Amino acid sequence: MPFVKRQRFLNTGEPVFRLFLKRSPLSHRLFLLCVIISLFIHSGAVRAQQPAAARQDDVAIKQDKALKLLESLTGQVGTLRSAENRARIGSNIADLLWSHDEKRARGLFTATAEDLNAGFNTGDLAESERVRTLAVFSQLRRNIVDRIAKHDPNLALEYLHSTRPPVNEKLLFDPQELDRALELQLAVRIAAENPQLALKVGHETLAKCFCPNLLLLLSKLVKKEKGEAQDLFKAIVEKLKRADLAQDEMGLQLALNLVRAFPEQTLDEQVYRDLLGALLTSAASNGCSTAEDWSYVCRNIGSVYSQLVKYDPSRVAGLQRWAGEEEQIGGEASWIQVQDVMKNGTVEEILALVPQYPELQVYIQRAAIIKAATAGDTARARQLVAGLPEEGQRRNLMAELDRIETWTSPDADKLAEIQSALSALRSNQERVDFLLYVAGQVGTRDRKTAVRLANQASQIIDANLAGKEQLRGQISLALVYCLLNNDRGFAIMESVVPKLNELVAAAVTLDRFENTYLRDGEWAMSAEGNLGSLLTDLAQNAGDFARLDFDRSVNLASQVERPELRLMAQLKIAQAILAPVKSPSATRESLGVR
Repeated sequence: MPFVKRQRFLNTGEPVFRLFLKRSPLSHRLFLLCVIISLFIHSGAVRAQQPAAARQDDVAIKQDKALKLLESLTGQVGTLRSAENRARIGSNIADLLWSHDEKRARGLFTATAEDLNAGFNTGDLAESERVRTLAVFSQLRRNIVDRIAKHDPNLALEYLHSTRPPVNEKLLFDPQELDRALELQLAVRIAAENPQLALKVGHETLAKCFCPNLLLLLSKLVKKEKGEAQDLFKAIVEKLKRADLAQDEMGLQLALNLVRAFPEQTLDEQVYRDLLGALLTSAASNGCSTAEDWSYVCRNIGSVYSQLVKYDPSRVAGLQRWAGEEEQIGGEASWIQVQDVMKNGTVEEILALVPQYPELQVYIQRAAIIKAATAGDTARARQLVAGLPEEGQRRNLMAELDRIETWTSPDADKLAEIQSALSALRSNQERVDFLLYVAGQVGTRDRKTAVRLANQASQIIDANLAGKEQLRGQISLALVYCLLNNDRGFAIMESVVPKLNELVAAAVTLDRFENTYLRDGEWAMSAEGNLGSLLTDLAQNAGDFARLDFDRSVNLASQVERPELRLMAQLKIAQAILAPVKSPSATRESLGVR
């Protein structure tokens, strides 16, 4: 099922999912949705089987073509009038070029910095338009920084410092606060190779706030340079000793997290004891020896009672009543440290966290199960589920995995059930969504049946849908056909592109009557309105066409009339070959290109 439909199901709980999940406990539904969607995305079973050597040759040929296309696009970026489009498209090209021509990629990133600063200089715009423009360019800046950081975190930090958005009190976010968070994230990434720079950023951040990611930075520095970690640890504790922890929630939580994460033997023992002393001083000044159970600061300080009582038993009066909450509150601190491994680590790396963080065992095991399932390794996922301690959880998750496998390989009874479920749906739109979803699931094992279901959806789309519902249905159907390695997807899109050109031309005429489609005279990749959303969803899946037939995809994209949209479509095609999406949680932005 194409992204446009997968996203709607995931966000809104469409009726088709209720058919499958109405007996499933609420706590397991998100797990099932993630697994089903990810298995479909990652499955290669719908592709035609070829010898390994032939597949490698095909990939090499497509990569060579994609690089040549990218070279052509690089020369066209400068022709764009919109600073936003130049920065957006140029940074994506630079990202793809990095491993092939790093020098040129760096030059492109530098050029995008100039475009960002031009965008931040909003000139004579009305206040509402100025706020909108600042928000767009601020988001684009964060995306570009993240893109650079994959290749050179030090350069990303320089880029961040060279592109400062102006402060505007009407923005829904504080640019300076976001910058602090970005700087700290980059410091965490560069800690291993450049601990001195990471330490410098840590100190600069500490001067501004008790940011939670200081804990993660310390963890990274401890592994690489213990001296730098001790330096930052001491600076944090000195500032905490001067803070009013009852009034500074971030400071209190950072202090507690440090106590839990770094036992006294890990860093400087005396500094650790000073940290405990600061907490006990705060407890005393807030009357924790006699405080009621609802006292926030006393309850939190009491959660590390076991460490405090070893430091100074004479000063812990009244705190013992909250000692039983240590696991409940402490889980948050540990979560900050393990989330990086849960996101980026292998199944085995995730499971290795369990002995270190036993209080998070349930979350860690669940993350490992999802990681295995989304990689298509259902056997490993089953093995992990079987090892869960709680019988009810094992039973429910095993049932979900059984259901996944059943729907990817239906028998005659299951096909009859599909038709029965189809007839029970209330609208033709729901029937189309259902058929395309099931076709995607079945296609991983039974391509012939999946095509038959897609054909059934096609008949409903042509005969019973109209307007935007029909157009969206045709695009979704074309994407499913591509996933099933069927040329009908291209035939559908060859009839759709002229309609899209007409709609874009009409939208340009109606710009700012209902929606804002243009910025600086070019299409703004903002997905505004139904048409913008449709174009975004289409581009998000353009890679499926490119992987099926690269040349035909490029030819199809060349039929897009507006140059900036044509450039973006061709970029997405090259991106699908040179940087295929590896995660179902890939971020969406603009026309499917971040």
